[in-house]
Amino acid sequence: SFADITPPSFTTPCPKSMDFYAAECSSDALVSWDEPVASDNSGNVSVSYPEIRPPTRLSSSFNPLTYIATDSSGNCVNCSFHLRVISMSSFL
Repeated sequence: SFADITPPSFTTPCPKSMDFYAAECSSDALVSWDEPVASDNSGNVSVSYPEIRPPTRLSSSFNPLTYIATDSSGNCVNCSFHLRVISMSSFL
């Protein structure tokens, strides 16, 4: 048998980093994004999800997110981006 050295891939694009704006007089925003989907040539792939999942309310902050897809041979690929919530009151 052959060793599987091909890592999984995300079949949907890794989201780009995004900025969201909190409503006036608020410090949080409802944010959502399309979670990446992974596949692998072996047919077996598991995805490690970040603690933050869409849709969710985030307060004004910088939130790095990483999804990790791993196949049964231990090959892996990461998808990383960040979500930033900007409070409008910070502009006053």
